[in-house]
Amino acid sequence: MQSLPSPPSHTCPPHPSLYPDHRLSPPNTFSHSTPPHQHRYEGGFKAKRAGPPASKILAVLSLLPVGGTLLGLAGVTLVATLVGLAVATPLFLVFSPVLIPTAAALDLAVAGFIVSGAFGLTGLTSMSWVAKQFRQEVAVQMGQAIENKAKEAGK
Repeated sequence: MQSLPSPPSHTCPPHPSLYPDHRLSPPNTFSHSTPPHQHRYEGGFKAKRAGPPASKILAVLSLLPVGGTLLGLAGVTLVATLVGLAVATPLFLVFSPVLIPTAAALDLAVAGFIVSGAFGLTGLTSMSWVAKQFRQEVAVQMGQAIENKAKEAGK
């Protein structure tokens, strides 16, 4: 494996084009002459940068009002929610002796409907499985009966 050559032990002052403003030049720069071995790479093919395409500019310009409107609606919704909560909180505290048992009863009713649906679905699935097994068993028995008749007829 070939090792890379080590960098030169001396340092050269940077190219003056790197520091166009003399106030930005690094300290200890004695000369603005460019050594023959130090060149700034400017790249190969130079294309003019025209900026973003018109389609992107139009997309941004058309989406800014939409985004601003949606952001404003989000703010209005937040304020309305906070006002509604501020109005409803005292009502919840006053009516909590009635609301808490009512909420518990509603929760139990909803849970009953969900459990009832789950039991019904389980029952339908079980009956479907039993019917499928029964049809397969009948089909096997009928197939055996046909084979037996064919064997008896073939004797």
